[in-house]
Amino acid sequence: MNKQILKRFDLFKKAKGVKLDLGKVEFELLSLGNEKIFKFSKGLNKYIRTSVAANPGEVPVVGASLDNEGIYSYVSPISPSDLIDKPSVTFNKDNAKGSRAFFRDYPFVMDRHHIGIIPNDENVYPKFLYHFLDTFLIAQKFGWGENVATVELIQEASLPIPKPS
Repeated sequence: MNKQILKRFDLFKKAKGVKLDLGKVEFELLSLGNEKIFKFSKGLNKYIRTSVAANPGEVPVVGASLDNEGIYSYVSPISPSDLIDKPSVTFNKDNAKGSRAFFRDYPFVMDRHHIGIIPNDENVYPKFLYHFLDTFLIAQKFGWGENVATVELIQEASLPIPKPS
């Protein structure tokens, strides 16, 4: 198991007084391509600087930048269907500094440089997906040019989740 996960869990155990030995928990792999559990949403071309400037508002617009968790402006959504309002994980698919994941628990819209994953939270805790995906993106060294993080490439990954006892 990933040493970072075990180290973070040890810190969590100390802080919360948990007695579980994570090293003895059995895991199974859950494909991010499982459409019953993971809904992918691609960013939209219509959220460019001119349309954002013409529709100022309160809803974050996320894009390619790593600054401010990818939020580059605030807008009134052009269409209500553009809004993602469930706990989710997003990632910038193409950035020269690398692709990174971001946990979102507030309504937002995405430009064409961002992709969102909305997990069925009965099966996967969104913050766990965030930590896994960020580690995966960094390890794959996705960035710019020919090595960008696409929906298809991310769907090939598998998330380790504890087996039900």
